[in-house]
Amino acid sequence: MTFTYDDKLKFLNKISIKKSGCWEFLGSKTKGYGRLKINGKLQLAHRLSYSMYCGDIPSNLLVLHECDNRICGNFNHYFLWTYLDNVIDMIRKGRGNHAYGS
Repeated sequence: MTFTYDDKLKFLNKISIKKSGCWEFLGSKTKGYGRLKINGKLQLAHRLSYSMYCGDIPSNLLVLHECDNRICGNFNHYFLWTYLDNVIDMIRKGRGNHAYGS
């Protein structure tokens, strides 16, 4: 996907840079992730940032946050992983849905 100067400016205007190096997204969110409409399409901010600054995202990979901050928009905090790698990481960190009861 190709992005214009205005697309990048629209994204950067929704960012607050923190001491941690995270670029916290100030716009609307869904499930804790930032989201922004670019080219008429609502997109997750971290995937948008990765595409803008790093290139296309292979269809079989996810963009993950090294900082574990869902609203971080800093492309330097991202890495690509498979869905399985992401699930294993989620379990290792004690996240996800936990079944309760008998």
